[in-house]
Amino acid sequence: MPGFPEGWGGWHTPVLPCLVLGCGAGWWSSKAHVFVLLSLIIYRWPQTPANLLPQNQSVSECPSKSDFFRSVANKILFILDLDIKTSGTGCVKIQKIECDNCKIETEKGTSVLQSIKSHKIDIRTNGGKVIGLGTLYGNTDICATEKGSVNIEKLQGTTINISTEDGLLKTKYLYAESASLSSESGDIMLGSVHGNTSLQTKGGSITVDSSDGSLKASTYHGTIDVYVSQLRKVDLKSQKGSITVKVPESLKAYLELSGRKVDVSSEIQLKETQSVSKDDHVALSGHMNQRDEKDKWIKADTQNGKVCLKSQSWIQSVKLRSS
Repeated sequence: MPGFPEGWGGWHTPVLPCLVLGCGAGWWSSKAHVFVLLSLIIYRWPQTPANLLPQNQSVSECPSKSDFFRSVANKILFILDLDIKTSGTGCVKIQKIECDNCKIETEKGTSVLQSIKSHKIDIRTNGGKVIGLGTLYGNTDICATEKGSVNIEKLQGTTINISTEDGLLKTKYLYAESASLSSESGDIMLGSVHGNTSLQTKGGSITVDSSDGSLKASTYHGTIDVYVSQLRKVDLKSQKGSITVKVPESLKAYLELSGRKVDVSSEIQLKETQSVSKDDHVALSGHMNQRDEKDKWIKADTQNGKVCLKSQSWIQSVKLRSS
């Protein structure tokens, strides 16, 4: 066990063994090989000066260095670089860690990350699951091939890129200046989305519980179901599936809707509408709660499906998400 040199005026700075990963731990499995490269861990806790001790308490009664391993589960570790690679069914679990770079690569094993903050989060899996608990904070790049899936509670960063092949892609909260999420044949299921977001799947369906910002979503075979709470630009396209757009009654937008059939609920009143029917295809355009302005718009186009425009309040959307 390395020493615990004192530093930073009353703070201890231990350098830990490579296999201690925050509140998670690296381990050796007989079923899988695990390789861990840990540049540096910095863990701090206050050292109580003797003259500040309560009466009748000696220095020996203060938390000792051996207490580190008993209390680490409730602390946050500071790491410069974290690089983990497993083979076979080897799994990874990391929690309560801050680092410059966090890189994880698995084959069929599951990666569980909880409360991670990093400049760069890079995760690769070839058939395994990626599970995020709490918030993953940082520029994030996740790739899950074969039937690998991604299910993350909250993502927050400047740029976020996630892709799957056959597996589900799901996140409850997404905050990013720019986010790109794609899947070959898996479904994309998002909760509350903020920022400029691009979604694409060929064989799967797309669901967005609430969109605040610019949204571009496309699918070939699947359906699209989106609630637009706040608007800049929304562009929705499906080749063979139907599209459902839900908006608050007070939303101001220019709309262009086209499909085999276009339905607009009676609660929504469009102004200056234009409707064109040609070759079993209907195109409808109009203004909602405004006139002339076209800087904020919703476009929904499907070649072989139906487009539905419905009214839904913010409270209704919250109830649906929690149910």
